[in-house]
Amino acid sequence: VKRLFFIDEVEVFLGFQNQLRESLSLTTMTQDMRFYNVSGITESDLDEAEIRIKIAENRDFHKWFALWGPWHKVLERIAPEEWRERMAKRAEYIETDEYQSRVNAELEDLRIADDSDAERTTEVQMDAERAIGIKIMEEINQTLFTEIMENILLKKELSSLMSAYWR
Repeated sequence: VKRLFFIDEVEVFLGFQNQLRESLSLTTMTQDMRFYNVSGITESDLDEAEIRIKIAENRDFHKWFALWGPWHKVLERIAPEEWRERMAKRAEYIETDEYQSRVNAELEDLRIADDSDAERTTEVQMDAERAIGIKIMEEINQTLFTEIMENILLKKELSSLMSAYWR
């Protein structure tokens, strides 16, 4: 949908969800949509959305799943020792100089680290450090949780669950 002039975004959202229900194996309850015609969605919009969604899901599902909270609870139950080891490794990573070194390196790249320039405020430095810290934590979590997911699925002979769903 290239232009949304006078078109309700909810109708567009519902239109895509409704029209892609079968092709994406969605579990929505409604099979028809009363006001689909006012959504402005074209067949090419639907085709493009379906392709983009399938490509993204094949590429990124395992990354999302590795970070999914309910999966973490399952891992805690089925592999408590491995889970504790990963959490200890995560805590160690945060508490050592390695985490802060990565933060400082990125701040330096932005020319913010230990900047004594009077024009730069402490607030800007703190905001940058906070944002960089969050990004680095996300990278750490992605690495650790993906590793444990892959290891446990391999041990349980379930690695095929992470294979691309769409062909």
